[in-house]
Amino acid sequence: MAIGCLTLSAHFATILSMTTCLVLSSAERQALIAMRDRHPTPYLRERAGALVKVADGHSPTAVARTGLTRSRHRDTINAWVTAYQTQGIAGLVHRARRRAFSP
Repeated sequence: MAIGCLTLSAHFATILSMTTCLVLSSAERQALIAMRDRHPTPYLRERAGALVKVADGHSPTAVARTGLTRSRHRDTINAWVTAYQTQGIAGLVHRARRRAFSP
């Protein structure tokens, strides 16, 4: 696998594809920082802060373990990154769940 002028072995290409990478424009970074610092909803502040840390180069595992108000699973951080990459800030908002049954 070639990345720019770097050629990777199949083993390292697999490892690289498993790492979570988030690249933010300066406007996206500023929007997430503002959300992290001033949004009225705590869970959105937490998610925005996690995304900024991943974009700064921290691994989702490190962010999940020590970078948040409470520990989370790394798959949770990866899900937030994927949701942000596909839907933007709207992907970070909780969606209502339908009840399995009503009494």
